[in-house]
Amino acid sequence: MSLQRQSRACLAKCLATLIVLCPLSWVNAAYADNFDIARLMQLLERAPESEVTYTEKKYSSLLAEPVVSSGTLAFRRPDTVEKN
Repeated sequence: MSLQRQSRACLAKCLATLIVLCPLSWVNAAYADNFDIARLMQLLERAPESEVTYTEKKYSSLLAEPVVSSGTLAFRRPDTVEKN
């Protein structure tokens, strides 16, 4: 797998994690202390499959304008995130 593809896969998994964790912001501190990767995977197993469009902007001091890309971000249970 190329480095670029690995980076995209990592980014997509991070985004999926954020999508799952954001609704958990209401959870009290005691529960948050017990939250780990096993609990995250349990939540992902129950999460509905989803597909959304996205637009991403990457900024670099070497470029005058950001690099804009867009496509589809898809989540498939239990642990697959695709960025197309």
